[in-house]
Amino acid sequence: MKKYFVYSLQALLVIFFIAPGIMKLTGNPTMVETFERFGYSIWFMYFIGVAEVAGALGIAAGGYLNKMLPKLAVIGLNIIMVGAFVSHLIADDPFTATIPALVNLALLNLYLHLLRKKEKV
Repeated sequence: MKKYFVYSLQALLVIFFIAPGIMKLTGNPTMVETFERFGYSIWFMYFIGVAEVAGALGIAAGGYLNKMLPKLAVIGLNIIMVGAFVSHLIADDPFTATIPALVNLALLNLYLHLLRKKEKV
């Protein structure tokens, strides 16, 4: 049962990061408007898009390539989510706009915890 929970969480995280990453890389107007409202340049949006896609791929295939890769991917995505949370706060967005970043942070750290626990077994 636990094994399936970890795989389900892994799949969920991949979807949660690859979809918005692709939206950023394709220059989705909503993403462009959001980054401009935050005061960030468009190249930064593309950088974050690449990082999100790379992080999702690191979570998806990392354990098969290298044991450290999924952990590094989670750490990188955590940094992005903290940045998203702070950006929404600084932009005076309603607190509800920060909920996706907070949920992603919780899921990423749960996944990291399960990875570490799996290593100890």
